[in-house]
Amino acid sequence: MCFYVIKYFQNKILWIVIAVFSFSIIYAQEQNNDIIKSLDKIIEFTEFVYGSDDILLNGQHYTLKNKDAKGHPFFGDGSWSKETLIIKEKVFKDVELKYDVDVDRLILNAKYNENTFIKIELSSDVIDSFNIQRHHFINSRQFLSDPGELAYFEQIYNGNFFFLIKHKKILNNAYYDTPPFGRFSDMQSVYYIYEDGKMKRLISKRSFLEYFKENKKEIRKYMRKNKIRYKKASSEELRALMKYCDVIN
Repeated sequence: MCFYVIKYFQNKILWIVIAVFSFSIIYAQEQNNDIIKSLDKIIEFTEFVYGSDDILLNGQHYTLKNKDAKGHPFFGDGSWSKETLIIKEKVFKDVELKYDVDVDRLILNAKYNENTFIKIELSSDVIDSFNIQRHHFINSRQFLSDPGELAYFEQIYNGNFFFLIKHKKILNNAYYDTPPFGRFSDMQSVYYIYEDGKMKRLISKRSFLEYFKENKKEIRKYMRKNKIRYKKASSEELRALMKYCDVIN
């Protein structure tokens, strides 16, 4: 008697498992269909605004690394701004962008319908350059013959040499931190000069002056006259300084 009761419940459980599994497959298929329909609608809207080329949507859905952390991982004030983006030499104007410097990815705010936007992490493989809040960024493959892992640099100057800045923020989520969800660091910026196929890191005023050692005295005088502090200079001040260095070099 006990054997038949056990067998009965085993059969019941088996049918319940089969039913739940079948429902899960159907639900997953419906979700996938919804996602495909959503992407189709985004592409339709993009085609309407930017033409029939859906290259702008070359990427994946973006999720913020830690939305509960203090601060944010974005360049500038962290707000969406309408900017110019160049993908494979094609120019897109007035697209809403953010630049996540923590993961080094450009984020597009793609319009789904009148009231809904979807955030897309654009592929670094296709981006040439972009602007964010009056700063111009270029893809490392624009100047490196073998860039390895692609990265974005702020382009300050482009003459006989490139002067570039690599920006970075780091999520510090050590267990003793306050608040408990961690915090993003302040912006960390490293300066580089790229010339004759070589990338040189210039971490200080001293290393910068040493790079232009033949004209060190004139450059120091120019910086003093124009009150330029190397590590605290604005993009405009650095651009003017690099132009001067290029002219007298």
